[in-house]
Amino acid sequence: MELTNEQLEVIRDASREIEFGRITINLTGAPSYVVDIVPEKHIRFQRHKKAEPTLGRPQDRRSSGRYGS
Repeated sequence: MELTNEQLEVIRDASREIEFGRITINLTGAPSYVVDIVPEKHIRFQRHKKAEPTLGRPQDRRSSGRYGS
């Protein structure tokens, strides 16, 4: 099965709108010949915190409550 120019254009348009994500293409052959194009736009949060030197001193840490006292 080969993608048509119309389907390729839909994929191109979707890729222009997605900065981070994926486009999934599902093909179903005979007898129905269905093409599903699924654009997924992901939103990612990253924490950019610089590590600070400890200067050899132990730092207070919060326990998760799982093993802490």
